[in-house]
Amino acid sequence: MTAGFGLGAMLADGQPYMTSAAGLVIYPGLAIFLTALAVTFIGQGIETRRQGRGHEHD
Repeated sequence: MTAGFGLGAMLADGQPYMTSAAGLVIYPGLAIFLTALAVTFIGQGIETRRQGRGHEHD
């Protein structure tokens, strides 16, 4: 059993129970996936806006 809090610790703690309680792994994993996806989209949006501003002066 790991000591700590957070989504990674939740995934590690739930791993032995995957067959009997899959939600202990699925929901934290889904939260990590959606967080990474949101950060990626935000970063792409910022990059697109910055590139758009640079081309206005050309």
